Amino acid sequence: MIDFLQDEAWNSLRRQMNAPLVAADAVPATVVGGLSLVELARLATDGIDTTVDQLKIAPDQTLFLHDTRVVVELAPHADGLPTIHLTACATVQAALQQNCHVSTRTARHVEVSVVNPDGEWDVATQQKPVCVDCLRILNWQGMQSDLPDALQQHIAEQFDLSDFYQIYPATLPLTTYQKLWITTGERLNTYTPDWPEVAEYVKTYSRWICTTCQRSFAHHRDQLLVDHLNGLKYDNTIGNLRVCCVSCRAALS
Repeated sequence: MIDFLQDEAWNSLRRQMNAPLVAADAVPATVVGGLSLVELARLATDGIDTTVDQLKIAPDQTLFLHDTRVVVELAPHADGLPTIHLTACATVQAALQQNCHVSTRTARHVEVSVVNPDGEWDVATQQKPVCVDCLRILNWQGMQSDLPDALQQHIAEQFDLSDFYQIYPATLPLTTYQKLWITTGERLNTYTPDWPEVAEYVKTYSRWICTTCQRSFAHHRDQLLVDHLNGLKYDNTIGNLRVCCVSCRAALS
């Protein structure tokens, strides 16, 4: 793990901002969006228990806990596994006062105890079902009610939460997401209002070095760019950003 206290790029930026060093126990527990670091970590691992009426609905019908997009698990499915809901479908809206489990996990598989053919307990891996109505609302891979049942089932079985979060980032604040939404209900692929600051920060952290050719552009900063790897200009998660010079970007295009 990087020791940020020893990283000159971070320290240089901190000095420019006149930001003093503070003790770890003096850092506020709450971060952007009303969730603490512990809660954000729990969302990505075990998840958090809440009630459906505590969730917010985005213009595209996806669901947010404060400013973090989440998926929701309600009552167990017929096979004993909870159904994953991605949107404010009819089932979710009918359960406003019910408890639910929310997370930002990308895994659908869970280990369950089963009785094997020999009558002994064993551990098996099963996949949580995803709500078909939610997939229809999102038009996921063309999912519509008039498709053959077998095709709808296939789309549901192949659904990948990693792909979902590539298109609908968990980290894009709801307030920003709403600003990027137009009245026709289409997602705008446009930069967030703070993009100039984000790009400058990322280039500073990279020490103004192109990650492809490894050349320094500290004296030619206008030749260094920041790209969104998945093509979504509003997804500023650190793993989606690449620092690249003009020449390398042209070669990669």
